[in-house]
Amino acid sequence: MRSASGGGGDFDELNDTFAVTTGSMGLHLYFRWPAGLQASQASPVKGLVAVRSNGGERGGYVLAVGSVTTKGPYVADNDKPVRNAPPWLVELCQRKPAPPRPLFVQPRRGGSIGGLVDTVRGAAPGNRSNALYWAARSACSDGIPIEDAPIKLGAAYSGDGGQRQAEATVRSAYRNQSTKEGR
Repeated sequence: MRSASGGGGDFDELNDTFAVTTGSMGLHLYFRWPAGLQASQASPVKGLVAVRSNGGERGGYVLAVGSVTTKGPYVADNDKPVRNAPPWLVELCQRKPAPPRPLFVQPRRGGSIGGLVDTVRGAAPGNRSNALYWAARSACSDGIPIEDAPIKLGAAYSGDGGQRQAEATVRSAYRNQSTKEGR
């Protein structure tokens, strides 16, 4: 087994740590992860390897030895201590940096909402709510009537939670911006 950089590891390293057989005959290998690094929850080898880590964050959990599911019990395979993750495994499973977020498109003064709609539509899927909120506050600040914003901005957002959520976010942003500006 080799890492992406050509460094190597072997199966002996994998067999030298605490292991658990799952009820469905899967195998859990336990490794101590380096402090300060986050592991990706994405599978480095689809269908064969799943990573569970980060203290339960984003699905990072496993069932403990002694657990029983409809497929059977979870049984310790050995009594070895949990060893430090080998460097090649850390490299393979480390969370990769997120791609750069697109910059927000600045709205044009004078009541145009087109740039704000483009900002919401072009936002990364996990950032679309933030972009919608920012765009709605900008629309409010630009004097765009609240009657126009939920429809136009909501249409750009609708792929990430629906029109009802978009309207609530826009109205909340307008309230907050109006309060900030003392209106």
